[in-house]
Amino acid sequence: MLMDEPFSNVDSHLKLNIMTEIKSIFLEQGVTAIFVTHSKEEADVFADSIVEMRDGKLITTS
Repeated sequence: MLMDEPFSNVDSHLKLNIMTEIKSIFLEQGVTAIFVTHSKEEADVFADSIVEMRDGKLITTS
């Protein structure tokens, strides 16, 4: 599943709960997702691994 900034307009105090719940559902169902965000905080919460791109080039992975 491709998710492009899916939490950008979610109220900040609900965001962590929603992200945790969606990640749990994805893990249970075996869903693979590509999550696009400009928020390091969101990436850290949601991701199993992180790839950073700049100008179309991979610059870091973790």
